[in-house]
Amino acid sequence: MIGPSVRYTYRDGGRDGDDLCRDLVRSLPGVLVEGGTAVLLASWLHVEGEDGDSRVCSWFGPRADGWVVQRELAAPEDYVTAWRRDGEEAERFDVLYEAWMDWFAERRVEAVAFGILALRRGSGRARLDEAPQPLAPAWGEQVPAFFAAQEALDRGMLATAWWLRDDVRLHSVAGRTEDGWVAQAQVLQQERGLRWSGSIDDYGAALLAGCDGTRRLGALVAVLAASAGMDDSEAAEQVLPAVQRLVEQGFLVP
Repeated sequence: MIGPSVRYTYRDGGRDGDDLCRDLVRSLPGVLVEGGTAVLLASWLHVEGEDGDSRVCSWFGPRADGWVVQRELAAPEDYVTAWRRDGEEAERFDVLYEAWMDWFAERRVEAVAFGILALRRGSGRARLDEAPQPLAPAWGEQVPAFFAAQEALDRGMLATAWWLRDDVRLHSVAGRTEDGWVAQAQVLQQERGLRWSGSIDDYGAALLAGCDGTRRLGALVAVLAASAGMDDSEAAEQVLPAVQRLVEQGFLVP
């Protein structure tokens, strides 16, 4: 919890702003074994004049690779109200609320973010994903999978044989017309983990159907290009940005 109070041991860090979370993240690379990961449930500030996403990503420093999964972004007044109700001083709510809001104002706080920070020893790369959607009750396996995917991307998307996760489903959305039901969209949905979802076209769906871990993406793109009457480089230019996003969200794994 980020605030001026030091009364409750279970929630009050006793440090200014979000310094406690920042210092934990910065110190962890020094105690991690090679290949080890650390995962924290944390809060961080969005401060006037600074980019909040860049600010938290900077905590990982040059010795770590990081992944931020932002679950919430609360206005100061909403954050304070939620935590004030957690205390026992209901009769002093107004006084304590104003004091906390003044404390935020002095630090130019525009919002308070909450989520998961995962890291491992690395070269200073960090990525932030906003994930407000309902998640699976447990998704710890996504952390090592995220870093494994980053390594595979470094080796090259086209040179990697990707595998479409078994829990991914393709849903067709149809609308009723005078001629009956007509497909209007296709949506990919994960049933486990972070439960990402997103639309995909027919070409993308056909490409994913071939991602069974046995053929490199380059070979699949060549087949797609031939069927669509394009050359390989043109097809790759069109599909690689979408494939990279599917890898980053965990639809495709190496």
